[in-house]
Amino acid sequence: MKKKNKNNKKKEKIFIPNFTLFLALIFFLMGAFPAYGYWSMRKNCTYETKGIVISEESGKTTDLYHTVEGWYISRRPGYGYSGRYDKHWIKIEVETDSIFKHEYLYADVGYGSKDDEIIIRYNPNNPDEYYFAVSYNGYKSTAMVLFFICGGMIVLSVFLFIHYNRPLLFPKKKDK
Repeated sequence: MKKKNKNNKKKEKIFIPNFTLFLALIFFLMGAFPAYGYWSMRKNCTYETKGIVISEESGKTTDLYHTVEGWYISRRPGYGYSGRYDKHWIKIEVETDSIFKHEYLYADVGYGSKDDEIIIRYNPNNPDEYYFAVSYNGYKSTAMVLFFICGGMIVLSVFLFIHYNRPLLFPKKKDK
């Protein structure tokens, strides 16, 4: 009976720190995705234009793929009654220039309210790649939180490794 218990302890000594490192890797990868979005937007979207929120709208639609509103709504739909999509959004009128040709953009309600000015940064080589300046910090914050959790889990796994392997790492000196 003691031998079986001893084998379980050995497995536990190996499993717990390794599982913690595995979870840290998962959190690192989850943080890498928004971090990549943050860094690529910062690097590519160097030009800036302004837009003004002209209306806050909500509605249901069944034609999700043929209008700009439909395209926006189809990105994150909430199912309404009778299988239709129910969504709230804002419509932004954009100051166009020689590169950025979108007259109107659509965003979540949280980006601003009616008559607010919104800064839009875009890639001059690909004007369809743009973001709202207020959404930029969301990527950074998400990545930082996930990287912080990852770092804490790495520290925890090192602590657990040392705790479970103390006799191997710090052998007791024998008195003669």
